[in-house]
Amino acid sequence: MSDRVNDRARKMEELFFKKQDVELLERMRAERADKEISDQLMAASGIDNGPVIDALVSVGVTADSMTSVAMIPLVFVAWADRQMEDTEKVAILSAAASVGIKEGTASYQLLATWLEHRPDHHLLDAWKGYIAAVQDKIEVAAGTQLKNSVLGRAEEVAKAAGGFLGLGNKISDVERNVLDDLSAAF
Repeated sequence: MSDRVNDRARKMEELFFKKQDVELLERMRAERADKEISDQLMAASGIDNGPVIDALVSVGVTADSMTSVAMIPLVFVAWADRQMEDTEKVAILSAAASVGIKEGTASYQLLATWLEHRPDHHLLDAWKGYIAAVQDKIEVAAGTQLKNSVLGRAEEVAKAAGGFLGLGNKISDVERNVLDDLSAAF
């Protein structure tokens, strides 16, 4: 009887360690996948700042969706008043097309999600970290050009739904606050 008990105890022990091994193996695979995504994003963006890359990965940005990063400021301007107007969607999709974001791509799918569901503020924080890292790597003139491009597109989105019957100030106070916050990131 004692052999039978020992046999069962050994089998339970083997099952326990097998389950632990499987969990550890799954965790190692997930960590390796995250590392690969980070490495690919680092290569695509030219940013070698680990925390910035980690922040971008944590909000779903991959090397394939990197171009959608350019749309983040536009999305936050459009959501400034906590609603996405159809005219703002059209303006954002037009801007996306102008930078090569095509329907069916990972970038487009990510952008479509942001247009339907207001993204968490962590996405904007990750974008600001991205801009800071980019600013450290490029010349002043290129940084100014980037800033003007980003803010120009964001301002167009702000104007898309503004004013009353096309008259008056087309940029609301909350949109202006977001634009000022975006500008400060540069």
